[in-house]
Amino acid sequence: QQQQQQQQQQQQQDNAIISMFDRFDQNRTGYITKSSLRQALTKLLGRSFRKDDLESILKIVDNSSYKEVSFEEFLDVWFWIEDGLLATTATTTATTVNKTK
Repeated sequence: QQQQQQQQQQQQQDNAIISMFDRFDQNRTGYITKSSLRQALTKLLGRSFRKDDLESILKIVDNSSYKEVSFEEFLDVWFWIEDGLLATTATTTATTVNKTK
């Protein structure tokens, strides 16, 4: 019973993540732009991000071209949010994560 509830909660969370990404993937390319990521983070966290903060996040998660974020890269950001790593400033987070790489 408890395992089934956990699976349902996980499925709901997975659907929420996909929906959030799809909402900001306006061109349906499988990528979201920097400005779309900024909007998504603002919605998720309830605060705006400075351009420098966003650039720091992108340096870490955007493995391709530093211009767009794939769904997988968006998941990395989502998990940081869940773990509370983006609750502080993104610049601090980026510095900490870069030091551990």
